[in-house]
Amino acid sequence: LDSPLTSRLSGLQAKERKKELLATFKAIADTAVREDVAAVIIAGDLFDNDSVGIRTLNYVMSIIERSQNVTFYYLSGNHEKSRLTESGISIPENLKLFGDDWTYFQLNGIKIAGRSLISENMFETLSLSENETNIVVLHGALAEHTDSTDKIGKADIIRHPIDYLALGHYHSYSNEKIGERTVAVYSGTPEGRGFDEAGEKGYSLLSVSSEGIAHKFIPCAQRKIHILEVLADEGDDDLELEDKISKATSGISKNDILRIIIKGAHRPGEKRDTERLQKKLSALCYFIEIKDETRLFISSDDYKNDKSLKGEFIRLVLAKEELSDEEKNAIIECGITALAGEEL
Repeated sequence: LDSPLTSRLSGLQAKERKKELLATFKAIADTAVREDVAAVIIAGDLFDNDSVGIRTLNYVMSIIERSQNVTFYYLSGNHEKSRLTESGISIPENLKLFGDDWTYFQLNGIKIAGRSLISENMFETLSLSENETNIVVLHGALAEHTDSTDKIGKADIIRHPIDYLALGHYHSYSNEKIGERTVAVYSGTPEGRGFDEAGEKGYSLLSVSSEGIAHKFIPCAQRKIHILEVLADEGDDDLELEDKISKATSGISKNDILRIIIKGAHRPGEKRDTERLQKKLSALCYFIEIKDETRLFISSDDYKNDKSLKGEFIRLVLAKEELSDEEKNAIIECGITALAGEEL
């Protein structure tokens, strides 16, 4: 929450998306109340940074406080650090905070343990019973061994009767079985914010019974972020490329966020005008970004007898044995652009 979101979105869109992220958090809390969910576990990075605004903090605390009969368990992450506890705002009674060291809570016969600081020997002091249902909450990266920064060791996890390891840090959903008993789950972000958070976003819903803990991923994002590749042929003009993009995006909602990566090849001087394409196709979805990653296609035979300045220039560059293919392509692109009188 409270991410700037201004690196690509317009000022108006960034403001709108910040509100949507808050609305998604509220929707999760409302679902918990409506479905008689006992608890919401937040495994860190609820807020984007450690200078998040007081207005956002108060709004989130109000959502939690109004979620009657739902207990929220909150672990601070590496983004917000201790912003919440040091802000001086009132903490609702149904919001339970994990400390730097192991902190334990009991809920309907379930033991919930967590700590905000990762340290090399931290599992030596973790106290869990084999006969209890145990949920452990941590923020960091799974690794073979625990170290003093952010690595959570699988070798240490196996030694403890952990049923469910609720993890924060990575922004995409994933789950992994560790040993015979433990399932480790990254819930990911409930909303994608940038193209590094593309795909389905949501939360993990747990059901606890005498048979153990079952979990499933529940999508909840208001807007989905897509990254699609479109293959361009050397001879494709802009209209043909527009048709290809339109076909590739036919199943995507107009409410979504989209990046199109153009692959394939282009001839010298025919690199696509992605800015014009973005404007032309802006109605396809909420936000669209087009990146041209086509490679330069040059056939030396095409320029063998070309007596123009362009032909002479291309032959000259291609003959430079000390240059790599990548360097030749970059020089040719630059030179053709200059010969066409366009800005470099």
